[in-house]
Amino acid sequence: MRPKNKFMLEHPALPRLDLQATPSAQVPPASLILFPWACFYIESRVLGSASQHTVYAKMQDLQKFINYFYRYNPDGSLLNWSQSLTNGFKEALITHYETATVRRVFATLSNFAGFLEKKRVFGENEPPMGSIKPPKRLRAPAKTLTVRDENGRIVEEGKPVFERLIEAAESFIGESINKASAKQKPYRDLAILATLYYTAMRVSELCSLNITQVVEDAETDGIELVNVRGKGDVEKNAFLSAKGTAPLRQYILKERGNAAGPLFKSSRNRRLTRKAVWQILQKFGGKAEEFLPLGHHISIHPHLLRHERAYSLQEAGFTSEEIADELGHSSTQYIGVYTRRSDLARKKRLTSVDEYKT
Repeated sequence: MRPKNKFMLEHPALPRLDLQATPSAQVPPASLILFPWACFYIESRVLGSASQHTVYAKMQDLQKFINYFYRYNPDGSLLNWSQSLTNGFKEALITHYETATVRRVFATLSNFAGFLEKKRVFGENEPPMGSIKPPKRLRAPAKTLTVRDENGRIVEEGKPVFERLIEAAESFIGESINKASAKQKPYRDLAILATLYYTAMRVSELCSLNITQVVEDAETDGIELVNVRGKGDVEKNAFLSAKGTAPLRQYILKERGNAAGPLFKSSRNRRLTRKAVWQILQKFGGKAEEFLPLGHHISIHPHLLRHERAYSLQEAGFTSEEIADELGHSSTQYIGVYTRRSDLARKKRLTSVDEYKT
């Protein structure tokens, strides 16, 4: 099982330190161990002082720091909280999260540091953590399918990563031939991956689809998904080309059938949830990682497929207005966010331009 948290503990000698599972209203003993003080901070300063959503966000923010801290300091001593560790945590956040998330995490961390100083955890000594300030300006990282190495550097991105995921999804079909289990739906899972990508659909739109919305297009040999309800209850038609329809047709023929109801069903014959779709994609990512060098990781979630499709349309020559229409946006204001690539891709394109000119 692949961890959901990007900073999960990896030290084999340590138990998992989970703020949600270890609440504590007791003042920690006179010690300088990070985790008990984090629990006390959550219990005394966060719980009951804000909405449930805010409480959960703050707990997740602090949990990220705990996991990162203990990865490099297994003894948990607060005396090891240095400026260099804070800077390293900042760089790790910037690699994986957007500017707003980085600033929010640092706001929580700064509040926690102030709490420790107010409680005089360090006695008369100067707290060692140094300055805890989020970066003032950040260029949001490109949202793209990526393969990263053990140091977080992008080594592959875009369409090649999608092709790896397709191969992983197809391998589950081969593995399921000798396993007669109603819980296994490899054709459905492959169809979900293909449909999300080739229609640039939101995961909520995909989960709301019914079988009656699948209409064959005789002129193009494709499939049209009619009256797809998007944000603001705006309805649109999504088109699947011949290449994108093959997995969906296989799923309907071999697993789904033409009975009325949701297009994508769970093993209990219920409408598939967004969480289930997320888990399916994570499964494909884990399978694809088996064929990568040790320590390499694939970033994948439903919305990344939407970004990848937008970029592929731009590469094919579609205008911003056409891409916005395909994504279901009323304007082209945010198309740049969807079609931005990483620095690695930018360098490769610049290099190819120079090579072509020479």
